[in-house]
Amino acid sequence: MIVVLIHCVMKTNALRNLCAILLLLGPGFSFSQVAISTDGSSPDNSAMLEVKSPTKGLLLPRLSDVARDAMANPAQGLIIFNTTSNKINYYGDGKWYEFTNAVCVPDPTTANAGPDQVSPLTTVSLAGNTPVHGTGTWAIISGTGGSITNIHNPASLFTGNLGVGYILQWTISTPCNTSTDNVTISLGSTCSNGLKDGTETDVDCGGSCPKCANGKNCNIGSDCQSGVCVGGVCHVPSCTDGIKDGSETDVDCGGASCPGCAVGKNCNIGSDCQSGFCAYGVCQATSCTDGVKDGTETDVDCGGSCTTKCAVGKYCNIGGDCQSGFCANGVCQATSCTDGIKDGSETDVDCGGASCPKCALGKACNVGGDCQSGVCVGGVCLIASCANGYKDGTETDVDCGGSSCAKCASGKACNLNSDCLSGVCTGSHVCQ
Repeated sequence: MIVVLIHCVMKTNALRNLCAILLLLGPGFSFSQVAISTDGSSPDNSAMLEVKSPTKGLLLPRLSDVARDAMANPAQGLIIFNTTSNKINYYGDGKWYEFTNAVCVPDPTTANAGPDQVSPLTTVSLAGNTPVHGTGTWAIISGTGGSITNIHNPASLFTGNLGVGYILQWTISTPCNTSTDNVTISLGSTCSNGLKDGTETDVDCGGSCPKCANGKNCNIGSDCQSGVCVGGVCHVPSCTDGIKDGSETDVDCGGASCPGCAVGKNCNIGSDCQSGFCAYGVCQATSCTDGVKDGTETDVDCGGSCTTKCAVGKYCNIGGDCQSGFCANGVCQATSCTDGIKDGSETDVDCGGASCPKCALGKACNVGGDCQSGVCVGGVCLIASCANGYKDGTETDVDCGGSSCAKCASGKACNLNSDCLSGVCTGSHVCQ
């Protein structure tokens, strides 16, 4: 065997052809080193082959992804130029790598398991994406009793049980990596399958399903049992939480259970406001002279907290709202001392008060002047007595003085000297 150091200097076509012939010679020759250059220099001692040129490069075999991956049993260390990624690839450890940063190629196509599905049927078609790189595989990761017709078909049929919710995973794999995505499949009713699916805002609640308990996820108040969704979570309404919730018309005020709102706050009705007056959805200040029925007024600028009482025919809640002092069927009525009704300032039916006759014994009264006897005790007209423990009748003090009772002792009240045992009633109307 002849060992030859070949030196190929590429200056003429003849030399190029000679070099090619020598390189292709059969087993009769053994080459220790090869240099291909334009300057006649020897190959570097560390190189089996050295290609040197100040103006030209080395052109590697050019393969696409498809052609590269179709190569049978590539040798460890095999190098190509990838025309798909426009990067140099090399083969090692049973995988192709990009030469620039030793990234294993190809990465799998990003998995997409398709949209979540809700079906009244037991069988549905899956909708995974078709891999460009890698192999796709379906798996059931949640739910019982389901089956996949072809686990490698992205559009395979899936069959499960009604009323059961399933989670399926679509995985696309290459020797380099894997990519996964999940899809929810709900068969039959979705409100009791233990999954968050359909229009639900949390598992089996919200949306078109029953309302969610406090602490569950929500989109709007109607998703919640409490009617309150704050920050995407159902919570208990409160009049002190700094949030407009529950039946409140503004933050922490108004509605059925919170305090009335201040002037300028939102309202629906007068009772939502501290002022009692809601106009155009806003609490307004009230006045008894503004020509509007507002605040606690029972009619325009009268009744309620206004000092002006309402005239006959105006609306009222109680007698105190009326000039007549008589409110019947929500309307101020004229009063009479002969109408058989306790009205006006009467203390009893058609008696007592400022304008009607005095009341008989046993009738209701406020003061002695309401009674024929001149004696009102415990709100009832009583007969005068010199021994009842009350100052009544013509008495000047309790059970003494006046025209019919015993004379009063020293220190008791008197009007005349004759009211006193001492016969002397001082200028200060006290018996001496």
